[in-house]
Amino acid sequence: MAATHPYIPRVTLIFDFDKTLASDTIDAMCAVWGMEREEWEETYNTPLGDNWDGILKRGQALIDCGRDRGELLSRKFFDKAANEIALYDGVLDVKKHLSAVAKDILPEIEVELVILSSGYIEMIERTEVNDVFDRSWAGSFYFDADGNAVCMKRIIGHPEKARYIEAHAKGLALDVANSPQVNDPDFEEADMHVPLDQVVYIGDGLSDLDAFGFITNAGGLAVAINESARFDFAEEQLPDERVDNLAAPDFTEGSELLETLKQATRSAAARAALRRLSEGE
Repeated sequence: MAATHPYIPRVTLIFDFDKTLASDTIDAMCAVWGMEREEWEETYNTPLGDNWDGILKRGQALIDCGRDRGELLSRKFFDKAANEIALYDGVLDVKKHLSAVAKDILPEIEVELVILSSGYIEMIERTEVNDVFDRSWAGSFYFDADGNAVCMKRIIGHPEKARYIEAHAKGLALDVANSPQVNDPDFEEADMHVPLDQVVYIGDGLSDLDAFGFITNAGGLAVAINESARFDFAEEQLPDERVDNLAAPDFTEGSELLETLKQATRSAAARAALRRLSEGE
């Protein structure tokens, strides 16, 4: 057995979507229906009652709203709603900036950007991030032959985010039934797609706490995004869910957030460079 960790020249940054890379998708969908978010909550979400999975409930409330408002939750609807999404400044240049700082440390390294969201792939894939990010994992709907949403097909709950991160890092299949599967007794560290301590997770809210805790316990880095000077869910955080920095959602050159991501990327790239020195030992 090797005495050192394997050399894998890759850094992966995993981002939530809503309020991390862009404005809120539910707000965008409500805008197409000509209503405020609060009205949707009061008229469609709350009346469904208790004992639901929260993400399934939200999806059903959206389907019900589309039916009642005369504009079904359809592929055409998602085309319109995606136009209401505002990406945060500088998002589309993030990969360029982070790849540059990583390659200063290790020229052959790959910087990978991934989206992991409890929201909807039907929204994410219709925005410009789809052309910049390498992979997106998110909830999705099942559509009938007319292109109308019938029910939720995939949901990514808050605790499941940690399992998706682990499965992605291991390079395991995430598009199969009962995925993500993370336990494989024959799995070897050398088979990792990316070591977990070369992963940075970036999120904005309550849904990200499990992911923060998982990645920091695995030796990676966690960054929170918030408009204010404090994290809105600090009271709900456990000690191991604390993040390495909190910054406003501005990805432009010179911003605290971009500098934070550059430093995190340098840190992960330096770890890979260290392991290159010990390759085969």
